[in-house]
Amino acid sequence: MSLLKLLGKTTQWKKLFKEKQMIGYTDYPIGGIEGIHEIAILAYDRNKYVRVSSMDQTIYDEVKRGYIWRDKEMTRRFPSVLWQQLPYEEGGKSFTKKDAHQAVMADRRKKKTHYVVMPDDRNLPVKKFTNLRDALRCFAKVEGNACLTMKKDRKMSWSTEPLMDKEGTSVIPYASRRRNGHSILKNRHIKMMNKFK
Repeated sequence: MSLLKLLGKTTQWKKLFKEKQMIGYTDYPIGGIEGIHEIAILAYDRNKYVRVSSMDQTIYDEVKRGYIWRDKEMTRRFPSVLWQQLPYEEGGKSFTKKDAHQAVMADRRKKKTHYVVMPDDRNLPVKKFTNLRDALRCFAKVEGNACLTMKKDRKMSWSTEPLMDKEGTSVIPYASRRRNGHSILKNRHIKMMNKFK
């Protein structure tokens, strides 16, 4: 029996669906049980933890946002605007789409992206840039092997992702796990870098 049919039988869940509750999937071991679980998403703490309810209507607080997907195949994520519309705690006030969009834009303004050029030669300095054009210019002029990495700084955390490797004269762009195996760098970036050589 699907979660929608099961939940539709109780008045509590009818109320949640009336309020446009988000339904998602997770491979997080809920209640110690492995496998893919269909869940109702109740609240989001704006850091990383999500309050969810499983099919047996047990509430869990320990599920991380990164483990929740929009489809059973686990290929699609929920947009940031939908996360920002959720209440901070269960039963709390949900936010309008306009408020959620403003929160997403404010979060993007807080986020800073740095591009780091790291030569394999330990005697050469590691250089950090705030725009990709300058980083590509430096990367093109580095003698020998080097790596270009993107680092995203947020107010409480940071993440890094390799963009490109240089081995001798060949340049190898990395596939991004966030973009379904496509490189973050476009063909125009590669052409721009070739002009700088």
